Amino acid sequence: MSPETNKAANEHLMESHLIASIQEYLDLHLTRNAIFLAERLVAQFPSENNLHLLATCYHRSGQTYRAYHLLRGLNDTPCRYLFAVCCVDLGKFTEAEEVLSPSESSGEAPYGAPGLFLLGKLYQLTNRHKTAHTHFQQALSLDPLMWCAFEGLCALGVEEDTANYLQMKAPTGQAEQKKSATIQEASPVGHNGNSQTVTPISAPIGVSDQGSFETPDVVPRAMQPPPMKKGGKDSSFVPLVSPRLLEDNQLLHSGKFLDEGTLRKISSKLFADPATALKIARAHSEPPSEDRTQNVQSEIPSTVHGTQKSPEGQAACVSLLQMLGEGYRLLSLYQCGEAIEAFSRVPLQHYSTGWVLQCVGQAYFEMVDYTSSEKVFQQLRSVDPCRLEGLEVYSTVLWHMKKEIDLCNLAQEAISLDRHSPIAWCIMGNCFSLQKEHETALRFFQRALQLDPTFPYAYTLCGHEYFANEDFEKGLTCYRHALRLNPRHYNAWFGSGHIYFRQEKYGMAEYHFRRACYINKRSSVLKCYLGMALHKVNRTSEAKVALKRAVESDPKNPLARFEYASVLLSLGNLEESVTELTLLHEVVPKEASVLFQKGKVLKRLGRQDEALKCFSDALDLQPPSIDVNLIKAAIDRISIADDGDDEI
Repeated sequence: MSPETNKAANEHLMESHLIASIQEYLDLHLTRNAIFLAERLVAQFPSENNLHLLATCYHRSGQTYRAYHLLRGLNDTPCRYLFAVCCVDLGKFTEAEEVLSPSESSGEAPYGAPGLFLLGKLYQLTNRHKTAHTHFQQALSLDPLMWCAFEGLCALGVEEDTANYLQMKAPTGQAEQKKSATIQEASPVGHNGNSQTVTPISAPIGVSDQGSFETPDVVPRAMQPPPMKKGGKDSSFVPLVSPRLLEDNQLLHSGKFLDEGTLRKISSKLFADPATALKIARAHSEPPSEDRTQNVQSEIPSTVHGTQKSPEGQAACVSLLQMLGEGYRLLSLYQCGEAIEAFSRVPLQHYSTGWVLQCVGQAYFEMVDYTSSEKVFQQLRSVDPCRLEGLEVYSTVLWHMKKEIDLCNLAQEAISLDRHSPIAWCIMGNCFSLQKEHETALRFFQRALQLDPTFPYAYTLCGHEYFANEDFEKGLTCYRHALRLNPRHYNAWFGSGHIYFRQEKYGMAEYHFRRACYINKRSSVLKCYLGMALHKVNRTSEAKVALKRAVESDPKNPLARFEYASVLLSLGNLEESVTELTLLHEVVPKEASVLFQKGKVLKRLGRQDEALKCFSDALDLQPPSIDVNLIKAAIDRISIADDGDDEI
């Protein structure tokens, strides 16, 4: 062998060993060591595949901007995809869209479904919702397990059945040929241009454009490890983990463009997992033992199912996702009762996870059933005590229930778990908001927005605090930011309408309340405020209809019934008004304003004795001093006809 040939062979072995070592250190989360070796690799053997590996190391270690500059201008599929991910993380949406858009040569987005999902997310963030819907749907058609794409569809308010989106994808006959071509094209090339037989780092394992359920043997025969020793840890044990939801909404409140679970999923596809490779090697090289042949079924979960995709496995997964997806879709449409019923049909082992319990707790919260919501969130905390996602809703539940001690404890635990989580700072802000320390609460909400500028709920909470401080312009600005990020965030529409209502701009208030009602059609509170705004602009008949619907949506909503009684009074329906006020008094027996209003109506009906009793009972409830003066004045004028304009 000539010296040149020997040198080339050594360099080939060196590059192969560096790549394998870098992948191993990445899987062991030793990113600093992986970065050092990857920099040596690129210096010795510069190629696009090796640059992609170095950029992956940078991105894993949080050096996104460094990875962005390294990948800029590279054209192969792995580099384009990772560059787009970096652009999204850095807020460079235009560049991300350019690099993700299907090229003239391939006509496809990078990696198919993941690329289409990222494109859909970009269109959603830039308010091109129809195009986003199309890309999310295309991503699901290529990969029915692309749950984040389904979340994106729900955030857009899709009303079609879940089965129309989450369904089996039949493999085609061309899948194997496309996969082989993808693997050959993705094989790393050395500095001299020769193809190498090392683990491919640019081909997703088990993923192709047309879909296939067979994992290629990516470990070369010469590099396969020896058979593993027996007697190791039982591989049939599966730890209980909670599935992850977002956004955003976000979707209902998610706050990130691409969640960490999705990144880990994609990264594990871009790089061959050493553990998976060992399982494949053991399946090929280890001779069947007597114990193994006697219990073949017990070995299947740890070998075949852990490394292969199959039509049967996909069917089982899609069936589970359809059950979960139907509940999530109904929750996104704020059909909360139906959503709770749908989640109740989920298998118990999945219902008892943090994600499902979070959705159920939020459904009760939207139904203004704070007691049930609190119980569900307490169960969530016992099942998954380290989970922060969804706890911003739990903190709002405690805020409405005025449970200061519980909210303080929750805030301390959230901050101790993760000081870099925007959810933790939102919980802390709610804690101080309940104690009327609005300036401190604002600082915490602003800290949450520093950590995640795409968190609509944090903007909404800021708007609420500005409203409490009567800084209406800044409040409107915060609500507009929330709507820019999520146009279906009805809380921001309501907040804007509430500010206009306080400013006596009732036409603008009606518009914003109506938009909020269009998104959340079952909210009694929204219908009530819409009716109040209509009443203020003298559209009394429409106000009566809106308030009646508010009462029907939630008969225990005291404000809705009180305003409904007031509208009936203005229309001259005195007997109906008395009936509504009597029912309201049963709901809130210690509210002096209800008895005062009822006494006024009875006085107009000529039932002065009953009116006097209502006024006296109202005084016995010890209302504020201003209200006391009004009630005493009404008692003094009990025999004098008046216009009934005095109100508490």
